[in-house]
Amino acid sequence: MRRAAAFLALLLCLYWTRAQGESGGVTGNDITQTEIQSEILGVKSTSDQTNISPDIWAELKELRDMAIEHSVELRNSKSKMEKLEQENTGSFT
Repeated sequence: MRRAAAFLALLLCLYWTRAQGESGGVTGNDITQTEIQSEILGVKSTSDQTNISPDIWAELKELRDMAIEHSVELRNSKSKMEKLEQENTGSFT
């Protein structure tokens, strides 16, 4: 049960990152807010801190694809297990 919950949480995170990627990722408004927050905290922000590298987005997309692939495999395995259980219980009655 915990694994399923963790897996669902991971899928939600990956879905959220996909939505962020499709909307253009970090927007100018986000950068401005980060700069304002940094000034409030007295920290200088650099462009490296506010921009996410395209490589990271590519990695996240690969992770999302793997998670989707694993969920399909899990669904198929569950259906096979249920089918085998039904066959086994049917043979004992």
